[in-house]
Amino acid sequence: MQGKKELVISGNVANTFTDSVKATILNYEKTLFYIKNTHASNALKYSIMLSPDGNLVSPTWHIILSGVSLTAGVEGKHKLSDPWDVAKFQTMNNASGTVATCVAYINRK
Repeated sequence: MQGKKELVISGNVANTFTDSVKATILNYEKTLFYIKNTHASNALKYSIMLSPDGNLVSPTWHIILSGVSLTAGVEGKHKLSDPWDVAKFQTMNNASGTVATCVAYINRK
């Protein structure tokens, strides 16, 4: 099956946990979550959430990683091979009142 890379975050990070764009991962054997803090000095936190309920308006989300800190200029990569329907990141600034920026992709194959 052909892989698919989807940009789910690009830009500023809020002071509270905010959802990324959701990515469908159903029917893919492997998923790679990639996030990079693109800010020069401010840190951020991120979580990865998955759901088996991709067709629902309000799916039940399961937290796979929670509140992982990512310092300025650093990237995080996480692999998944379990079957889920949809995935998303949640991001927030590490310290209230600061601004961090990031890019995040969900890559499936």
